[in-house]
Amino acid sequence: MILRACTVCGALSDKPRCAQHRYRDKRPSAAKRGYDARWRRFARRFLREHPRCEYPGCGEPATEPHHLDGFGPNGPRGYDESNLQALCSRHHKLITAQMQPGGWAA
Repeated sequence: MILRACTVCGALSDKPRCAQHRYRDKRPSAAKRGYDARWRRFARRFLREHPRCEYPGCGEPATEPHHLDGFGPNGPRGYDESNLQALCSRHHKLITAQMQPGGWAA
C-alpha cells in the first residue's frame, strides 16, 4: 500500500484525503428517502408515458422524473404525476442544483 499526503492537511493516507477529511454523505439512504422498488416501478412507467425531456428546447430522451415540489417520493405529492416532470440527466442535475444551492446535502 502506497501512502500519500492528504490534500487538506498533509497527513499520510492510502487515499487522496485522510479519514478526517473524506466526504461523508449525511443523507439517509435512497430507500429511506423513498426511492425504493415501488418508486422504481412508478418511475419506469412514468418515463414510458413521458419519453422526452420536458426542459424547454431539449427533447433528449428522459431518464429521470423530477419532483416539482422538491420533496421526492416521501413528500405529500410524491406519486402525483402532476408533480413530476420528465427530464434528461443533465437537466435534472441543473434544476436540482438551482433548487438546492447548497448542493445535495442542503
